[in-house]
Amino acid sequence: MRAGTGNVPLRLWLSWMETWAMLLNAGLPTLESLAFGLEHIEGSRAGRRLAAQLQAVYAALQQGLPLAEAFAKHAPGAPPALRLALVCGQASGDLGAALAQQLEHCKHTLAQQSALLKSLVYPCFVLLMALGAWAMLAWFAPPAALQAHAAPALAGVHVATGLDYWWHGPNVLLSLGGLGLLLAAVLAWAKRRQRRVLAFPRHLGWLGPQGPAAVAEVFFVWSTQLAAGLDWMQCLAQTQAQPWSRGSKRLHNEVLLFCMQLQRGVARGLTVAQAMAAAQAPRFMVQQAELAEQTGRLDRCFLLLYHFYDTQAKQRLQRLNALLGPATLLLAALVLGLAFSTTLAPLYGDGAALAGGW
Repeated sequence: MRAGTGNVPLRLWLSWMETWAMLLNAGLPTLESLAFGLEHIEGSRAGRRLAAQLQAVYAALQQGLPLAEAFAKHAPGAPPALRLALVCGQASGDLGAALAQQLEHCKHTLAQQSALLKSLVYPCFVLLMALGAWAMLAWFAPPAALQAHAAPALAGVHVATGLDYWWHGPNVLLSLGGLGLLLAAVLAWAKRRQRRVLAFPRHLGWLGPQGPAAVAEVFFVWSTQLAAGLDWMQCLAQTQAQPWSRGSKRLHNEVLLFCMQLQRGVARGLTVAQAMAAAQAPRFMVQQAELAEQTGRLDRCFLLLYHFYDTQAKQRLQRLNALLGPATLLLAALVLGLAFSTTLAPLYGDGAALAGGW
């Protein structure tokens, strides 16, 4: 395998970016800070891969290749935050500030994703424990000693095991299927109603925070690019070229369609607010664009929209955390009830029948 190839963990990239940003903000030139940062990369296998890529970038910079092109050629696995920081730093002339801004946003995004994963640990653990209890009861019940004691007394009586009783509970399965269909119908109705209310974006999901977080990410990128001095059309083109990492594929397609409609509107001579209105953006988004055009700070408009959708993602995460606990306990109680009805209940019923026969 060629030196420098392979995946580098995101934590190593962020650690090195933080070191590089500190060196740049301290006043060191780009090449010197890059060379000094190479000496502080950990000696693990992934660290050696990162060092090999950065050494290739350093050699390309010495040959006169621009910074963004050098990273794109020799470090294709760099995180999107680094690529955005390079573009914004090249446009604004302050790479250290661009790196620091992207690092702060990355930490915020990672904290949100970590909170979402932590909220799912407890429900998954409870459900796995309930299912494990069901499997153990189905495997071990009824005790072999009870079967041996009951067999000589009543030769014609069959003591049903938990696995045998499973096939005698079609009503339970039908009830679960009915509840599942009812839940699916309620979710479909909620999505259809949400689709009627919102024009863009339509598919933010019903409860999860990933949809609003993905839209907030788009507006954050636009805000940072415009604040760095990039052209509006360049922002739209780069958004369409960036890989999609959050949210559903359907939402991704709608964001791409929205960018294309904005490009067509601006190319026809429309203002940003008029292009948003033609693309059926929400009314508050159009109003913010109109205000930004009056003040000449379009980046502030998208920064406000980023905070709006980011707050919506936080609220959804809090709502999800509040609902997951009771819902998981209810589902675990249902699973344990089914486990009892399909394993222990037949055993107790046969024991009562045996006692009545004696």
